[in-house]
Amino acid sequence: MKKQWVLHNEDKLLQKKISERLKISNITSQILINRGFKDIETIEKFINTTLSKLSFPLLMKDIEKACDRIVFAIKKSERILIYGDYDVDGVTSVALLINFLKLIGYYNFRYYIPERLNEGYGLNINAIKNFKDDNVKLIITVDCGVSDTEKITYAKSIGIDTIVTDHHEISDTLPEDAFALINPKQKDCNFPFKEMAGVGIAFYLIAGLKMKLKDTNFSKNIENYDLKQFLSFVALGTVADICPLQNENRVFVKYGLSELEHTNNPGLKALKQICNIREGQLSYWTVGYRLAPRINAIGRLGKADIAVELLTTNDYSNALKLASLLERTNYERQKIEETTLNNAIKMIESSKYFNNKKSIVLYSDTWHEGVIGIVASRLVEKYNKPAVLISFTNEIGKGSGRSIKDFDLFQSLNLCSEYLIDFGGHKYAAGLSIHKNQLSKFIEAFESIASKISINKDNYKNLYIDKKIAFSELDTALMDEFSLLEPFGNANSEPILLSEDVLVTSVKIFGTNHIKLILEQCNKKFEAIAFNQVNKDITMGDSLHVSYSPFSYKENTKVNIKLKIKDLIKI
Repeated sequence: MKKQWVLHNEDKLLQKKISERLKISNITSQILINRGFKDIETIEKFINTTLSKLSFPLLMKDIEKACDRIVFAIKKSERILIYGDYDVDGVTSVALLINFLKLIGYYNFRYYIPERLNEGYGLNINAIKNFKDDNVKLIITVDCGVSDTEKITYAKSIGIDTIVTDHHEISDTLPEDAFALINPKQKDCNFPFKEMAGVGIAFYLIAGLKMKLKDTNFSKNIENYDLKQFLSFVALGTVADICPLQNENRVFVKYGLSELEHTNNPGLKALKQICNIREGQLSYWTVGYRLAPRINAIGRLGKADIAVELLTTNDYSNALKLASLLERTNYERQKIEETTLNNAIKMIESSKYFNNKKSIVLYSDTWHEGVIGIVASRLVEKYNKPAVLISFTNEIGKGSGRSIKDFDLFQSLNLCSEYLIDFGGHKYAAGLSIHKNQLSKFIEAFESIASKISINKDNYKNLYIDKKIAFSELDTALMDEFSLLEPFGNANSEPILLSEDVLVTSVKIFGTNHIKLILEQCNKKFEAIAFNQVNKDITMGDSLHVSYSPFSYKENTKVNIKLKIKDLIKI
């Protein structure tokens, strides 16, 4: 996709004020301004984020009621069933609750994650029947449940209480038969931050439980239970679900990455080893692009229970075997994904139908349901249009959609709901099921909604650049300032800088579509990596304008800086 460079306007006066007060460069000051910060006090709160900034758990609607019910179950030795989703958020949520119950010494529990291909997302009646046979008295859902009204009513009818913890968008019909419904997106929930992942809400549940357990037989050691160890799970799930790194999420990921760096959890240690993540390399990006995909893969192609076992085992040798299985499954997932992506692109580019359309809806009887969400994301990146891919088995299709900045996918599906069997999700990602005889009507309705949004007719995607600088200004001191703004991710993007008239002194192609460059300006050189840029036909001696994000790393005792190229223009 073509990129249109947009350089932020500089506010010299505010730059100076921030720089003098915080003793930072004008470059970092302007980046903060670009992120929407206008006053010193707010910036200081942002930079000095601490665990004490987390909101009080019992502010969340129904969480106290839920905790009281769980404590009752513990006192009466009732069997508890933890019911999760098969993605990273769901898996880490299940693992978090399991490890907490083990920590306090309660073992009368089970967990259940449905199989994506055979059962689909959320609660199902057959599973609940089996829970009854297993003498389950309480179901706790994590990362699901808010749309499972009928199933929760059924559970209640056979004597099973359900506590729902979920973060997905709220529909018009809530599960009124749930014993407790914990979702900050409820209109009457006073919790100040609404955009946590499911695992963040699960963390608040155990924080509330720790408070409530003080009045039980578990109170003897309860104060010694440090919940910080569970932030590694929260960070993993939050990053994987691409939640905005603001408020609670910023705290979770900042401290969770630190916990993950030094974790004693055998599964997390084994997963890092399989991903070849060495000390000092852990970041938002290594979590999002190396750890998370391997957990996701097993839920997409197999049984997510294997990932839960990985994150809850106490045996490191077993953890290594499980992590190796995740690695092999992820490799298989990559091959299936690439085939599906090529097939989808061929559909689009061989048909004139999509030329003037504002949305992409594709379907096939041969696509693997487990990868269509990832492929939809790749199509959004390539074409800058909301995309829905549907995999049909006989007459029923399971779909997965991804969206662009100005298009609310969940609300759009809601407007098309008369043509769908079911749907759920978020503004930017959602799932659906549909009968084949409703497909053409859905495509027409979805395109009608998409046609009302504004997409650049030349298919440009804006690339927002924070500041133009010279290579001479890029040093370790500046990188230390940038580290104050970390972690970078959704809603707190990494700095993007522009340097002009840069000389290419070395070019090497790696992989199938990537370039390693040595770039020089006024006798200062940096190594740069340009992913998916081989089509730019860069050769040694070329002069470029480059937009990039710098990153630093340690090699022995020396700190090096490299550039991650966002885009480049030959001049």
